[in-house]
Amino acid sequence: FITIPLGIIIGNKKIFTVCNVENEFLEKFSHQNLNLHFHSRFALNILLTIANHYNRNLRLLNKTRLRIERDLKNNVTNKQLYNLMEVEKSLVYFLAALKGNETIVKKLFRLPAIKRFEEDEDLLEDLVIENNQALETTRLYTDILESITTSYASLLSNEMNNTMKTLTLFTVFLTLPTLVFSFFGMNVPLPINEHSYVSWVIVIAISLIIVS
Repeated sequence: FITIPLGIIIGNKKIFTVCNVENEFLEKFSHQNLNLHFHSRFALNILLTIANHYNRNLRLLNKTRLRIERDLKNNVTNKQLYNLMEVEKSLVYFLAALKGNETIVKKLFRLPAIKRFEEDEDLLEDLVIENNQALETTRLYTDILESITTSYASLLSNEMNNTMKTLTLFTVFLTLPTLVFSFFGMNVPLPINEHSYVSWVIVIAISLIIVS
């Protein structure tokens, strides 16, 4: 998900919404019978719809995160890590946008130019609750995702260390026999008789003893 800015201009008997892309919920508003004399109520309905969209999409993001987490338990792949990064990036967009919306909700309707009626108070209260819920949920999911990312980073680091230890042991095991065979290959007489296969068996035995 990404977030985009939306402008609401309230004028005398007119309301303008400004956005650089088409919005599904604005299209729904355009097909409704709206009383534009209640400007603040119309703006509150738009902001409440936006807050509801955030909460709905947060649930979708959380389902995606849970699915990716289940897949990661079975097998860690780059694709799954990239998908987890996309979820984290979406939450960053949400967090920044919801903080801005929170500021707007607190300040905008304190202005004397914005008239509110008694019926608008419940709508404003619902808006504050929905926006705060979306903001707190985004923060919670962000913290969870950071914890998961840190845990898998530690897990991958431990797996890499174990792999390096294994490769180091194999390197040692392969190096020691090489040293033994190189020693006897530098014009050094073989044990017993250099023309006898028993001498080669002894050299191999010495290599195995050193490795063990």
